[in-house]
Parts: sequence; structure tokens; C-alpha cells
Amino acid sequence: MGVRGLFSFFENNHDNFFMETNLDSSYLVIDGNNLRYHLYNTCPKKNCYFGGDYDTYYDHVLSFFQQLIACNIKPIVIIDGSFEDAKRKTLWQRSRDQIKAGVHCAPYNSLIVLPLMAKEVFLRAARDLENVTLIQDFFEADSKIAMLSSVLKCPVLSNDSDFFVFDVEVISLRNLEFHYIEEGTKCC
Repeated sequence: MGVRGLFSFFENNHDNFFMETNLDSSYLVIDGNNLRYHLYNTCPKKNCYFGGDYDTYYDHVLSFFQQLIACNIKPIVIIDGSFEDAKRKTLWQRSRDQIKAGVHCAPYNSLIVLPLMAKEVFLRAARDLENVTLIQDFFEADSKIAMLSSVLKCPVLSNDSDFFVFDVEVISLRNLEFHYIEEGTKCC
């Protein structure tokens, strides 16, 4: 769930908490729920009105994973189910917020509403690429993400401040960049 504002605090003091790193030919453990929201929010030319723009979102998710694979990165995406009682109140509030935003979403405002089937579209895109490992858990998965990252000695990709309490390297989704070098090859 994260601590509200903690990740922003670290990013606003970027030089004190983060260092630049290059990923190439390694595993990358990905906080899947965090990634699917991030990719939807950053999806160019999406239309949030009238139920969503699934094909545009699918292409955006596919492109993201293809860029990782082009860097010879082996993405391991872990999606949690969040069925624990401790999260129930937060999940209900998020659902209420989404319903309110959906009611007020219109072409003349800038509200972003995650469409009903966006999770399934994200999962389909991940499954359509054989180089992406997808793991679904019924409960909170942060500790499992951190454990896998520690065992594989690779970073976690997320914007969730919960990962700062674990002894793992965290790469911010907001700061992830793909750079093109020499004759079209990519590194991250």
C-alpha cells in the first residue's frame, strides 16, 4: 500500500536517495499492479470515455515489455490479489473513487478512469509474450516480490514506497528510461 507521499519525498530529493543504474541482461522483478496502473496512466492517445480504449492500452503494455526484452531483461511480473482484511477498507475506497470518477468522466475534462477490463488486458499482453513470466498471488505480494528480488539479486520495478523497507534495489517506474544506442540496440 505504501506510505502516502513517501515515494514523492524520495523522488523530490532524488540525488540523496537514488543513483543512476543501467539494466542489461538481468532479471527484473516487477510490481505488476503498480505497473498496470502506471502504464494506463502514461498510455498516449488513450480515451477514458465510454468504457476505455483497450486496444491502445494493450499495444502500450506490449511495447513496454518488448522494450525490456530488447534490453535482454527477463521481466518477472507479480500481481497480488489483495484479499487480506487489512486492505479491504482501502480497496472499497478505491472502488468508490473509481465509480465517482467514471460518472464524471467526459471528453471535456482530464479525469483518468481505469476501464473495467484493464487488468485482463494487461494480463493478456503479458501472457502474449513468451519472455515475460507472470505470477499471480491471492494475497499481498510485496514481501514475495522483495524475496524474489533478493534471491535473484536483481532490482524491483515499482512506485510503491513499501519496497524501501526491504533490502532490495528499487527502480522507480517514473524514472525508467529506454535509451537507443549503436544501430538501434537498446539499453535501459
